[in-house]
Amino acid sequence: MEDTDIIEIFNMVKQNPSKSSFTIKDVVLFKLLPRGKTKLRVPCIPQTLIKDILFTHHDHPLAGHFGVERTWRNINNKYYWPNMKDSIENYIRSCSKCSEFNIQRRKAPGLLQPIDPPSEVFQVLGLDWWDPAPVSSDEYKYVLVITDRLSGYVIAKIARSNIQYQQTLTKQRYDRNRSSPVYNIDNLVWLKILIGRSKLDERYRGPYRITDKITGVNYMLDDGDGAFVAHVNNLLPVYERLV
Repeated sequence: MEDTDIIEIFNMVKQNPSKSSFTIKDVVLFKLLPRGKTKLRVPCIPQTLIKDILFTHHDHPLAGHFGVERTWRNINNKYYWPNMKDSIENYIRSCSKCSEFNIQRRKAPGLLQPIDPPSEVFQVLGLDWWDPAPVSSDEYKYVLVITDRLSGYVIAKIARSNIQYQQTLTKQRYDRNRSSPVYNIDNLVWLKILIGRSKLDERYRGPYRITDKITGVNYMLDDGDGAFVAHVNNLLPVYERLV
């Protein structure tokens, strides 16, 4: 909200104060907010002060980097500006510290990408270790199990359709309530730290720039020293701060 907008509302209230949800006291414009049977009077904040207020109630060491709802409750009874909730959501979503340290309480993004069922024997193999097994006379105690995904079934045709059916069920279960974000070239993202972090360390680092899209869930990132591939479930978008 520009200062000129406050001046416009100010003049409108002066002309017809009884039909407005704003009021003027000591040359200060206030918003009247319904609170039960009464109305709470809070000052209208110009655009130039919004960022300072958001910093004080979110980024400041005493603010605690709370989420949208708690920050909204802390500010809502003190100040007013149009689209306040949207401003708070954008500010917190674009907070680098929150992106680096917060625990993600949703399913990891990225839908399941099933492998196409095989059409020939030894085209797709499954490998697994079986242990503990009885120790042989030569002291071998592990068994490597290799299974051909097609010929492992008695009837090849039925086996293949069964594989497709099971893949469909698995994909439906995996994808349920899971987001499928799409990133573009030159987008900035945070990368999840998978190893080498202590309990209180940041959970994500970056930002990194996307240089290529490998598959629907794999992207090429550039950290300035080289390029590497990252899966979408280890990425978070970097949001632009609008205030």
